Amino acid sequence: MNLLELAFVLGICAFFTLFSLPWQNQSLNLAHHTLAYHLQYAEILALSDDREFLHIQDTQNLKREFPSINESSLLKHTQNSFWQFQLHLGKIYSTSSYSVFSDTPRKSISTNFDSRPMAADVIALDSFGRCVSGYNNTNTSAVCKNNTLLNTRLSERLGLQSLQVVAPKVCSERETARIYFDRFTRAFCSKIPLRFDERFVISLNKKQQKKSLCVLPQGKITSC
Repeated sequence: MNLLELAFVLGICAFFTLFSLPWQNQSLNLAHHTLAYHLQYAEILALSDDREFLHIQDTQNLKREFPSINESSLLKHTQNSFWQFQLHLGKIYSTSSYSVFSDTPRKSISTNFDSRPMAADVIALDSFGRCVSGYNNTNTSAVCKNNTLLNTRLSERLGLQSLQVVAPKVCSERETARIYFDRFTRAFCSKIPLRFDERFVISLNKKQQKKSLCVLPQGKITSC
């Protein structure tokens, strides 16, 4: 390769580097913004949720929409149905993705408060009626099949290389992590909602760049 050819190759490399770096920054910023927005959305859904499951008649509206729910379990374990923001960190379905949903109890043991956004769970919708879930496109509610918000799939859609969580020990779960909010916007974590007393950190990584979000115990969401 002569000097002219080498200069041409270096020029091509410089051209692609020049235009790829802004997109890397842009896509990471978009992932960070999208995740922050939907964390806040889960909090708003919790704040505006007027459902109270104190008596069996309080479950009837949900029962009409989802006939398979277990009303007595809903009355006994109401906190399990808090609105939650769940991160999907494993290799099943779409990794490095997330969902916003309210879990429901079912009569079947295998699907009773199964801690995943599946069929018969209440999955949040965006302003265009798309489901805010990157978990599963088959075993999900009818309205969500082929109707999910693609940006919830941070790796597949935005090229995110890793999604990491540093959280209090009480929040530890396998291949997932989650934040619940109650109607007072207090934050909870773990499969069974528990309060925590240290910040919950979510970090997004791409091309040696990193952006993080923190959820504080009182429910405040902030960059960190």
